[in-house]
Amino acid sequence: MDRPEYSIRVESDGDGHVVHLVGDIDLSAAPVLRAALHTESGDVVLDMSETTFLDSTAIGVIVASWKRHHEEGRRFVARDVPESTMHVFELTGVDELLLPPGDGHDAGSARRS
Repeated sequence: MDRPEYSIRVESDGDGHVVHLVGDIDLSAAPVLRAALHTESGDVVLDMSETTFLDSTAIGVIVASWKRHHEEGRRFVARDVPESTMHVFELTGVDELLLPPGDGHDAGSARRS
């Protein structure tokens, strides 16, 4: 069975990095995701507008990276989270980490993508 492809790319945006997650981000993508999120400086924004699936391994990588950035006083947020992924984020509490209220990345705006 053919697996859907994924793409993870990082762009600098002046204040930090935008990490674009495209396709199915799962166990096979975890090492690439971990490397992409391991930034030495600046904030991180996860652009999930083209993410079709996120498994528990990928969520674990994202939460670990959020924790490291948070401990270093850097911002780590998600934007354009698909409805299905938002549901998982809400069930696990990850939405409260990645979509802080009042930061322009609230769950309501993420759902509208």
